[in-house]
Amino acid sequence: MSPRARSRLTKILQLEDFDAASRQHLPKAVYEYVRDGAGDERSLRRNREIFDKLLWHPRRLRDVTRPRTGISIFGQDYLLPFGLAPTGGAAMIRYDVDCLEAAAAYSRNVPYTLSANALTLLEDVIKTNPQSWFAAYFPLDVTIIDGMLDRLTRAGYSTLLLTVDVPVGASRIAETRAG
Repeated sequence: MSPRARSRLTKILQLEDFDAASRQHLPKAVYEYVRDGAGDERSLRRNREIFDKLLWHPRRLRDVTRPRTGISIFGQDYLLPFGLAPTGGAAMIRYDVDCLEAAAAYSRNVPYTLSANALTLLEDVIKTNPQSWFAAYFPLDVTIIDGMLDRLTRAGYSTLLLTVDVPVGASRIAETRAG
C-alpha cells in the first residue's frame, strides 16, 4: 500500500467513515451507484435496520488461545465464513479493482465472487485467483446461458452462483438524478 493510501486510511476509524471519504474521491454518479439502493431504497433501509439489530455475543471463560474461524464451502476450506461479494461495475471506482480484490481474497484465503456485470474479463480474474466464484443473472435465451457456461468452464471456474434478486432491471433513482 502506498504511503498516500495509508495516510488516507488513518482517518477511517469505522465503516461509516468510508462514506465521507468516497464522496470526496469519486465522481457523483459513481458514488451514487456504490452507495445507494434501487427504487425508493426500502430494502437498503430495512437491511441496515436489521444489521443494526445484530449483535456479537462474546463468550467468556472459553479457551481463545487457538481461535477457529474457518469454514468449508463447496469443497474448499476458507479462513473466514465470509468473503467478497460480487459488485458489477466495480472497475468504475478503481482501475483493475476486480483483479485486486480477487488477489486480496486469495492471499487471505477468503471467497471472492466476480459479478457477471464486471467490466474486467473473467479470464483475467480467474488467473489472479483460481478459487474465484462467478455470479450471474440468467437470461431467458438458453443459447446465451450455454455460451456463458462454456466460457466459464474453459476459464476454469468451478463455482457458479445464480443471482435471482432482480427479476427485472432496477430503478436506480439516485443514480438517475446524479446523471
